[in-house]
Order: sequence, then C-alpha cells, then structure tokens
Amino acid sequence: MDKFSGYLVRSIIKYRILIIIATLISIAVFGYFNTKIYVDNETMKSVPETLKEKIEFKKLQETFKTPFILIFIAEFEKGSLTEKIDSITAWSNRFESIVIDSLKALSGTTHLGKIKTPAKGGFFGIKGEYVIPRKKQVSEYDTRKRIKENPEFTKALISEDESVFGMVLSLNPEIDRPLILDQVTVIFNQIDSYSSVKAYLTGATLTSYILNREMKKDFSILLPLCLLVAATLLYFIFKRILYVAASLIIIAIALIWTFGILGISGVPFSIVTSVIPIIMFPVGVANSIHVLKTYSRHRWQHGKDFTDSFIETYTELIRPIVLTSVTTFIGFGSFVFSEISWTRHFGIFTGIGVMLSLFLTVILLPIFVYYEPKPKKVKELSESNVNISEGFLDRYRKIIFESPFCKYLLLSIVIVCIIGALRVRFESNPISLFSPKSTIRKSDKLIEKYFKGTRFFYILLTHKEEITKPYQWEQVDSIIHYIKQNENIGNVSSILPLLNKTCTILSDKPLSNAGISLLLKAKGLFGKSFKNLVNSWITSDRKTTKLSITCKNIPGFKYTKLADEMKNHITKNYPEWEVKVAGPALLIDSMISLLIKTQVSSITLAFISVFLVLSLLFRSFKIGLFTTIPMILSTATVYALMGLLNVPINMVTVVIVNTCIGIGIDYSIHFTAGYIFIRKNFSSNIDALVSNVGNKGAVIMFNTLVVGAGFFVLIFSSFPPVRNFGLFIFLSMVISSAFALIFLPIFFKNYK
Repeated sequence: MDKFSGYLVRSIIKYRILIIIATLISIAVFGYFNTKIYVDNETMKSVPETLKEKIEFKKLQETFKTPFILIFIAEFEKGSLTEKIDSITAWSNRFESIVIDSLKALSGTTHLGKIKTPAKGGFFGIKGEYVIPRKKQVSEYDTRKRIKENPEFTKALISEDESVFGMVLSLNPEIDRPLILDQVTVIFNQIDSYSSVKAYLTGATLTSYILNREMKKDFSILLPLCLLVAATLLYFIFKRILYVAASLIIIAIALIWTFGILGISGVPFSIVTSVIPIIMFPVGVANSIHVLKTYSRHRWQHGKDFTDSFIETYTELIRPIVLTSVTTFIGFGSFVFSEISWTRHFGIFTGIGVMLSLFLTVILLPIFVYYEPKPKKVKELSESNVNISEGFLDRYRKIIFESPFCKYLLLSIVIVCIIGALRVRFESNPISLFSPKSTIRKSDKLIEKYFKGTRFFYILLTHKEEITKPYQWEQVDSIIHYIKQNENIGNVSSILPLLNKTCTILSDKPLSNAGISLLLKAKGLFGKSFKNLVNSWITSDRKTTKLSITCKNIPGFKYTKLADEMKNHITKNYPEWEVKVAGPALLIDSMISLLIKTQVSSITLAFISVFLVLSLLFRSFKIGLFTTIPMILSTATVYALMGLLNVPINMVTVVIVNTCIGIGIDYSIHFTAGYIFIRKNFSSNIDALVSNVGNKGAVIMFNTLVVGAGFFVLIFSSFPPVRNFGLFIFLSMVISSAFALIFLPIFFKNYK
C-alpha cells in the first residue's frame, strides 16, 4: 500500500496541470447536458409498463377515452341555493374563457348548471332538459325539488346539505397541461380569496403539476441551505477556508458530472432524484473530512512534508474510504432491480455520484492542498485536531468493558425492533406526498366526507351481443345491487339511471325495448351532450358498459381483493358476461406490493453484498461479520422507529433504509480499519480499542455531525416524505455511529 500511495500522490502532483485542464473541460461538457434535464413527477409513469393493473388501466382508458380533468370544489359558508349555483356558473364561464395561443384552454366544464336529464316532450315523446333551467326563473323550492328528483345526475356535484358544490374541468389535449394549469390556478386563487367560500382543486393532473412546482421551489432553497450548513461545519472542523472550499468544490464537480450523465440518459428529474444533491454534499465531504484530518495530523502534528504526509494519509485511508464508498454504492445501487422507476433511478444515480465523489476526492484533494500556504501558527492548527480526552476514555472503558450496559442495550434494541417492525405500514397514494395543509389533501378529505369516497376503480361488462335488451340491463342492475351491499362501497355509477328514466318516460317501465333502443341506437338524436354522456358509459358497438365504483378511503384496505371478489361473483353468477376490473385504486394497491417487494429485495441484496465486500477486502469473514452487525442493528432500529412513529413507507421514504445501510456502514469501516492499523502497537486488545476510539472517535463524531446536519436540512422541505427522509437519515447517522463505537469494541475484544 505504501508503494501504491507513493506512486499515486507523486503522479497526481506531477500531472496536476493536465488534471486541472481535463477537469475544466469535463465540467463544460457535463454542464451542457445538465441543461437537457426535464422534470416529470407523474407517479403513474414510475410503475412498470408490464404490470397487469397498469395494462388493464390503459385498456380501460383506450376503451373509454377520457380527457385530462381537474376537479374544482367550492365550500360555501353562506348564501342561498340560487346564489351558490349562480356563483358556480359564473366561475365556470371564467374558466372556459381561458385562451392560450388562440385556443380555448378547456374543452368544457361540467357542473350543476349544465346537467341535462330526459323529460317528456319533443317529436319522439322525450327531450333533454336542464335540471337548472337557463331561460326561465324558478323558485328556490322548485330548484331544490328538481335536484332531489334527479339524484343519479346531481349527487356527484352537490352535497346533501347544499354547502359543497363540484365542477369538472376538461383540459384541451392540444395545449400543454402546465400552461393551462398556470392560468387555472390564477383564477382559482382569486376565487379562494373570497371570504364566503373555500375553494379546492384536485385531480391526478394537478398532483404532478404541484409536485413539479413545489419540487423546484424546494430545490432552490434546500440545496443552498445544505451547502451553507456543510460549509459552516467544515470550517468549524478545519478552521481553514481552503479545506472548506476544496471539499465543496469537489462535490459540486461530482454533482455536475452525475447530472450530466442523467441528462445524457434522458431520465426525468423527479421528487426522489431531487434529493440526490442533498445526499451527495454531506456524504461526499465525509471522505474529505477523513483525508484532511489525517493529513493534518501527519503534516502539522508530526512535522512531515506535504508529499510524505499525503502518502501516509493514503496508506492509512485508501482502503477504508474505498470501502465506505463501495458499500455506500451498494446500499443505493441495490435499487437497480426495483420495478419502480423513481427508486431505481435514485439508486443508480446516487451510486454513480458517490463513486465520482470518491474518484474526484482522491485525485483533486492533493492538488488543492498542494497550493496551501504554510500557516503562520502551526501549533494552533495542530491543536485544532480535537482528540477525545483521557477522562472520557477511562469512563468509556468502564462502561463498555466492565459493565452490563451493552447487554441491556442490545435487549432493548431487540424489543423495540420487534414492536416497531410489526407497526410499519406502506402507502403509495400520491396524495401522501403532500402536506395535510395542501389543497390536494384538503380536497381529498372533503370529497371523502361529502361524496362517500376517494378511491375509484371500474368494472367493464362485455356481452357477446349488443346490450339492447331489457333482460341484459336487468342483470346489470342486479350486479350493481350486489356491489352496493358491500359496506366499503360509497357509490356505484353507471348509465342505468339514464336508461331507467328514459324508459319510464316513454313506457312507464324502468326498462323497455323502446326506451333502450331510442337512447342507444338513435345516435345524436337528443343533442351532443347526451351523445357524449352515453358514449362515456357504453362503447360505440354497444357491447361493453362501464360501472364506476367509488370506495371509502380505508388505510391498509386491499382494494384488489375487493375487486377480485366482485369479479368472481359476476363471473360465477352471470357467465354470459366477460368481466374486467381496472382503475387507480387497484394500481395504487399494486404499487404497495411493489414497494414491499422493492424494500425486501434491496435490503437483502444490500446486506449480503456489504458483508461479502467487507469480508473480501478485510480478508476475514469474521471481521466482515463484526463490521456488518452494528449496521444491521442501526438499520433495524430506524425501520422500527418508522413503525412506532407512524411514518409510512412510500416512494420517497422507501430509500431511507438503504441510505442507512449505505452511509451508516462508514463508521464501522473506519473504526475497524483504524483498529487493524494500530493493533500491532499494543499488547492488549482493549488498550488498542480504547486508543482507537481516541483517534477515530472524534473524526467519526465530526463525520456524523456534518453528514447528519446535511440531511437534517430536509426537514424544511414542503413535502412530508422528504422531511421524514431527512429526519430519519439524521437519526440513522447518530444511531449508526453510536452503535459502531459501542458494539464493535465488544466484538473485537477477544479477537486476535
């Protein structure tokens, strides 16, 4: 190792000008590709295309083509029914007046003032009539009566107590959605500012839009904050501006390279990959801390020259810093097999960033320090390398080696891990990414309260023949009746109410040949709105009809199981119907299964890989095992704390445990490497271990402080999962370093 370190350091200094030029050129090239990165937070895109639930959902969307929509909700504090309807109509007109590049931004809106129902009259004895008449004034009593007489058409747009009204905004597919949403939110904010109404806006389209917007805002605040915290702590540690600048510049270059590769690959920037810079700053400077602290010890305490000091530093540290980077790479890289693209991309590019940080630290750090002027007060610089006091080490020896403290601590950890692991829950609903105070979350609660649920899926019923006979629709009615009996179902929507009303008007029967034939075969007879309404529920060949199932929002409930039960019942009792089920609720359920699968497989792969790498590079399975155990204990503890504190594992927090593994193992590696390096100088294992705590303990604590604080800034994020990520990584750093200093001495006490 001495020869390799000597050759490496001398080569770096000899070719430093070429290295600097090559680095500057690479910054320009990769910087250009940084400009090619695009943001995309559409959660459904993170699910694999081969997933059965996603394939079925796409088929549903192809069968019943639906535009991108927004749901506007208004909660009135006062006002008459007529005033509220007038307000909704006026707001609808404002939304529909939005024009972008000479095109109308919305293809239309749906609200109580636009609902039409069948009524007596017209050439065929039936006509379309607005529930709320447009051309004549009606009393509030009559308006309320007309709404209650048509619950099948109005209940999704007005609450029973008449305080909440809904409106569906259909977006023009020819215009970029962000441009439309920019204009819609301006009007929405104006409406929301009125004192007598609380406005809400929701929908899958809005979810990705807000994620993109808030993520950019987070990124612009958190990255500079992380940089400031890291710089402050580094200066506190080194008292040398050059060391601080060198450490941060190296990580900045690594980031430019990493995101240049991201831009070249065409991978989108998401809420998960947005935390990569926040990770790389504290993780990347950890190597610089170890190298510069060790270099300072050799240079200023031992009085060696620059070259010898760096050769000694690399002789002592090359193995541990390579090990820590490789194991960190493994911790993040274990996501490479994840089926969720967000976590897979996060793992791949974080791993790449970690290895680039290692490479640049080893190559560039000697060049920065080479130009360091000799300090005027060498003694003060030497004394800035804080060591742990003898008094602390004496107490440490007694607690670790002479008291039962470790046994009781281990027992407590096992109990906490068992209890906490049983309470861990998984959540993949995209709204869980938002704060409870956000309009998305508030809208979800309001819809759940007034409209009986916020989880949806669809059942497609296909018959071999055209569905134009009364007995076929009677079977559909029976199926709907069966579904409604389930206590977890809030509502079932279909074309059946429209058929029933049409048939009753024409023949005084809920279902008749004349009514069915007139509605389903006379295309466009009652106008465009009725034609569009019919086509949204039954295919043009009149062989497939759709049932929309609204479910109550029940945490932990298996909607796929409910859907399978319904499908099996229909298939068994109505064999002439072909049944398919699909929808967001089922897709979200499948994402939870993928999250669990991702968590189990990535943790298993990370543990095994880390153990094998440590065993190989330390040339001992026993040392590999000893070094891995504190990391396993700390990871299990963090996992248990997530359960105890009711923090769900979702598409963001799923990376917490692997980050704990990848970064937490660093402390054990540096402790083990330091012990092996100095063991030969002591006759007693315990003396060597205590001395190692004195040498490495301060560096490990500084490392924990910088890395932990770097992650802790994430608690200022506007997204709860990102805040949880920062908090638990900070906790994991503290726990990992503490466990390394507590348990490793016990393991190595009797090891020769």
